[in-house]
Amino acid sequence: MRVTEQLVFGTAAALAAQARERLAKAAAEVSTGRRVVHPGDDPGAAGQLVSHRLERTRLQAMGRAVEAASDELGAADDALGGVGDALSRARELALAMANGTVSASERASAAVEADVLRQQAIASLNARFGNRYVFGGTRDSTPPFDATGTYRGAADARTVEIAPGVFEEVSVRADLALAGPTPAEGVPGVLERLSAALRSGEADAVRATLDGLDAAASRALDARVRAGATRAALDTAAAAHRSVAEAQAVAAARLSEVDVFDASSRLALAQQALQAVVAAAQQTFRLTGLGPVS
Repeated sequence: MRVTEQLVFGTAAALAAQARERLAKAAAEVSTGRRVVHPGDDPGAAGQLVSHRLERTRLQAMGRAVEAASDELGAADDALGGVGDALSRARELALAMANGTVSASERASAAVEADVLRQQAIASLNARFGNRYVFGGTRDSTPPFDATGTYRGAADARTVEIAPGVFEEVSVRADLALAGPTPAEGVPGVLERLSAALRSGEADAVRATLDGLDAAASRALDARVRAGATRAALDTAAAAHRSVAEAQAVAAARLSEVDVFDASSRLALAQQALQAVVAAAQQTFRLTGLGPVS
């Protein structure tokens, strides 16, 4: 084959290969709906896709942690409601039994109910969410209150990342709100004092427990209000995470997905270009006496 023939053949083959490559790429985009499948398809877009996907994964993980913390605070809210109910009933008992006309046997019966209320309160204080005790701080694998009502949890609160680099306390400080400044002032302690006062049969002793009951109830209510406010903030953060993650997904889709009409047009043009290259090559080969090319 002469040099001129080799040049003609090589040029035609190269043009045909390029046309087939463009056609294959356009056909792949139309069939898959994706513009970027491999990094080499568009290195710049591929880099942005990786960034969007990493950020979306991070936001989704953060959102799941925030939602779990919100659910746990919901369990804490229910438990605090139980504690509040126990303290409210205990106050009713104290008011009724502080009356001087109440008999000793009636106060003894009320003492039994006070003991039950104390047990119910401790059960609420040892509430669990999943495998975690909600009032134990970071020491969440063992009951925070023992049978005597002594606080055994940690003197801290768990935190969760609600936004990149921003952390929020997401557990109730039971050591402050429920255990009390001293054990006698904590929820179990004031209920135990009420039981002892009722068994003493002294109206004045029963009346003396009212301030402690009120203070414990106030701290428990304040803890419940704080938990509710924190939960609302977490729900807002979770919604924001979902919104931003969806925006990242949309941005990634815009980078990787094709415009169907545009891709179809490019496919048609690629088909026409290939046909034109083959036709031109065949015409050239006829004129030069070479065989056909496909």
